[in-house]
Amino acid sequence: MDQIFSILFFGIFLISMFVFMKILLATNLEKIFKQGKIFEIRITYLFLTVILSYLFSNALIELMKAMYNIIIN
Repeated sequence: MDQIFSILFFGIFLISMFVFMKILLATNLEKIFKQGKIFEIRITYLFLTVILSYLFSNALIELMKAMYNIIIN
């Protein structure tokens, strides 16, 4: 069963990376940086996307595991 949860985690992670990147790009996050700091802005978007995607995916998988354990036991 752990293999199924791992595959689900990877799929959810990839989909949520796309969604969170779209959400972050819709914000005005670049206003907190100095003008011309394009590389730093891109790295920040990437880090935030990965962090948020991991947290979201992990929370969703843990919720699924808890529900699975409740239903099976």
